[in-house]
Amino acid sequence: MGFFLIIVAGFGWAKPVSFNPDNLKHKHRDEILISIAGPLSNFLLALLLLIVARILFVYPYFNATETGIAVINLIVLSGIINFGLFVFNLIPLPPLDGSHVYLTFLKDINPTLMMNLYKWGTAALLGIILLENYAHLNILHLSQIINHITVFFLRLLDFQ
Repeated sequence: MGFFLIIVAGFGWAKPVSFNPDNLKHKHRDEILISIAGPLSNFLLALLLLIVARILFVYPYFNATETGIAVINLIVLSGIINFGLFVFNLIPLPPLDGSHVYLTFLKDINPTLMMNLYKWGTAALLGIILLENYAHLNILHLSQIINHITVFFLRLLDFQ
């Protein structure tokens, strides 16, 4: 389904990693930590890529040749994509990781609402993505958030 949607909607997804909650010592806390691991890895990889790009930018070969600049631009673009994945995965709609953080708290408060979010969250997310792509509506403002994060770190690393 995720691959099919890459072709149709320009967006797809991978199979979520499953785990047995009964194996967790601190169930509530550990579920949140597992959910945060994916987005956090995207964030850390984005930072690492921007740091590598900045280090390469110092060397004359990379900042003085077309090939070197292209390599730096590719690394920076990969960092921006990872910032995008970080922000996107924090959206609190199933099946995204942000939903697990939110729904971990909700299951004790309102289990019926939690089940409905699991049932309809993917459809709602797909609807939002399609509306943003084809109706040109800016519902989640993800591009602005990603832009602010990227600009902050590019300035911090002294990219001009």
